[in-house]
Amino acid sequence: MLATFQGVVERGGVRWIGTAPPVGTLVVVVARELPSVEDQIARLQAIPPDEWRKSFEPLYRAWDESEPAELEGQRLSEAELQALIEQAREEVYAAQRRD
Repeated sequence: MLATFQGVVERGGVRWIGTAPPVGTLVVVVARELPSVEDQIARLQAIPPDEWRKSFEPLYRAWDESEPAELEGQRLSEAELQALIEQAREEVYAAQRRD
């Protein structure tokens, strides 16, 4: 299942705003660094619900149109998950350096 949840990054963890994912759900957090928790909350509260949902439409459409991944439904090992996180982090940093 593909779902989105709002939250803020606080002291190395995520504090959910509104609905939280079910207990035991594996979550991938994508967040830009903001100066404070208050700034993060203000940014999220400024996004109208329709605009929030609309921003994810291309992702949902791509998900619906894609073929299942070869290993879909199988859990990643901690090492595999960490490698994916590091790869994503490097790609974000590279993109930031280009900007």
